[in-house]
Amino acid sequence: MDETKEKILAAAERLFASRGLEGTTTREICREAGVNGALVNYHFGTKERLYGECLRRTFETGGGKILAAIDRNVKDARSWRTAVRAWVEGMSETMHDARGKTAFAVGAFRHEIYKPSSMSAHIIENYGRPVFDSLCRLLRMATQSEEEVHLWATSIWSQLSACALVDPVWQEPFRPAGSTREEWAASFTEFVCGRIFKELKFKANPAKA
Repeated sequence: MDETKEKILAAAERLFASRGLEGTTTREICREAGVNGALVNYHFGTKERLYGECLRRTFETGGGKILAAIDRNVKDARSWRTAVRAWVEGMSETMHDARGKTAFAVGAFRHEIYKPSSMSAHIIENYGRPVFDSLCRLLRMATQSEEEVHLWATSIWSQLSACALVDPVWQEPFRPAGSTREEWAASFTEFVCGRIFKELKFKANPAKA
């Protein structure tokens, strides 16, 4: 990628994560990136398109694309458990920013929840919905009804999303002493999966039954 575009994207991700789409200006992004003030418009057209590009590359390189299709290779109980664990782990690591690589995704999500931007509908349909639907498809392989699918999916989604909604300044003091963010995300994964596997058992893959 062009070096200037990469600088702009990196700066935009930092500012969007901190201030949201509406709270960030193109001038601030250019200043943060150390580039000419007209280059955001030159390379991306509008601030919204720049935000959209940040979202797209985060989804595709940050694991979202994989999570959205994680149910495809489920064939039996063992592969179902593997897929469920991978889904929960991927979401937990993302929402906790466990590896220090998903701060933009977490920050953008938090801002969109508290103060939805003009891009909210686009984000839900293109990034949130595919990942949520993949979880629902996994749950259909182990539940009795659509109501049960959505109750489970909503519960799991809510537990993991809550990690992103709480600002880090409030998270850090309440994490167990001596536990890193990555270790806590792993513990959270085990906690959520433990409940799922205790109460749900693989029956069949609806798409292959």
